[in-house]
Amino acid sequence: MRGHDHFHGPVHQRRCREPQRFTADDRTLADYDALMAELNGHPVAYLHLRGPAPTSPGGTPDFDAIARCRRRFDGPLIANHGFDRESGNAVIEAGTADAVSSATHFIANPDLVSRFALGRDLAVGDPATYYTGAAGGYVDYPVSGWRDSAAQGVGEAAAARDRSSCS
Repeated sequence: MRGHDHFHGPVHQRRCREPQRFTADDRTLADYDALMAELNGHPVAYLHLRGPAPTSPGGTPDFDAIARCRRRFDGPLIANHGFDRESGNAVIEAGTADAVSSATHFIANPDLVSRFALGRDLAVGDPATYYTGAAGGYVDYPVSGWRDSAAQGVGEAAAARDRSSCS
């Protein structure tokens, strides 16, 4: 059957569920370095990089790997893989990346922008549900409160005034 192997079903799904660990040797890194430098001579909209996985869940992304690419590519650079609000802001403030994408954080946090803006904790995704074709794991994560505590307190005080003025 096309696109399947006899061990694990659809090949593209297996690759997504079981990330491969890849360590580049010096020759491979040199090839990629040259390729990134060559991109500077072409009308590339941006370079989107998926850096190495953090060494532990919730660990810090590899800023050095992104910085290596920044030294070779002059255009807009988007960093990805393991960045949260703080590390994403740090890599941008350092000038290492122009933007950060938060792919898996968006899966588990459909309200990610609000969570970042309000300093809310992030929900943790379930990789076992990724790329299965089912809705579970994509539309069933909890939504954080939309208002921060200061705005909520102001709203509650206004509601209490409204109740007292009606009596």
